Amino acid sequence: MVANQMKADYDVIQIVMPFESKGVLPRLFNALYCFFRQGDLNHITGDIHYVAILLSRQKTILTIHDCGALLETKGLKKLLLQYFWFSLPARCVSQITVISSATKVDLLQYIRFSEERIHIIHTFIQSIFEYVPYTVKHNPSTVKLLQLGTAPNKNIKRLAEGLEGLDVELTIVGKLNEETRSALDESRIKYRSKEFRLSDFEVFQEYQSCDIVCFISTLEGFGMPIVEAQKVGRLVVTSAVSSMPEIAGEGAIFVDPFDVASIRKGFMTAIELLGAPYNLLEKAQRNALRFEPKAIAKSYAELYKSMLKTTKLRYE
Repeated sequence: MVANQMKADYDVIQIVMPFESKGVLPRLFNALYCFFRQGDLNHITGDIHYVAILLSRQKTILTIHDCGALLETKGLKKLLLQYFWFSLPARCVSQITVISSATKVDLLQYIRFSEERIHIIHTFIQSIFEYVPYTVKHNPSTVKLLQLGTAPNKNIKRLAEGLEGLDVELTIVGKLNEETRSALDESRIKYRSKEFRLSDFEVFQEYQSCDIVCFISTLEGFGMPIVEAQKVGRLVVTSAVSSMPEIAGEGAIFVDPFDVASIRKGFMTAIELLGAPYNLLEKAQRNALRFEPKAIAKSYAELYKSMLKTTKLRYE
């Protein structure tokens, strides 16, 4: 979508890797594939950082979404991941973009790279997520909550503990392991899980059907559900750590994701606000404008222009 916004000024060619990024040979073939298809600028996105090793350094930009994989691995696997996905690619590119200030801080712990050449350009929101006016509920019998994602950082165990005793129904999108199911059962809250992959439209429908979106992660590179929920027009309870305050702006209720009492207080506040949520929802709507494709495309265009100018001067 961002590429479409830029086609008036740039001849944008989107290249999809011919091989799945698994194993040494498929990744080597992907790198060779990119080498023979270089342009005036090369912008690497997605989990293929390693292709940078065969591209022209002065013409290449690398986007890094987060460093979460490094926090989830240990030992030799972590060292190999850090070298081939972060340290080595960073040596082979001119500029790096990250999707939040939190990602930039995390990244600088793992690579040696000039801070001035790391640019914060946020992720854009898909156009399918449109504003749907919220039907105010005074003293709702059961509050419908939505949780997207079930990875360990999504903090569902503490979420369940914080919701214990509240009259809520929690919809969880993602696969639940036995430990998480046990935590939900012990908290005696009503919940249902959707363990199959949802389309963007189905996710949009889930936002429309809920009263409050839960996003109390312990770590996030960005936190797209925050922005999507704000755009649709639903209250968000999120964490006051990592990238989430930066992404949510003033349009959310913040909690300490490591403190069950704080989590509970945050959701009780959100439930009380359901009777008159307009002030917070207006702030959320204004915040979501920062992530429109046109705004993100403008930031990339400015970076591309500066790189093209530098490259032209270098080769003149």
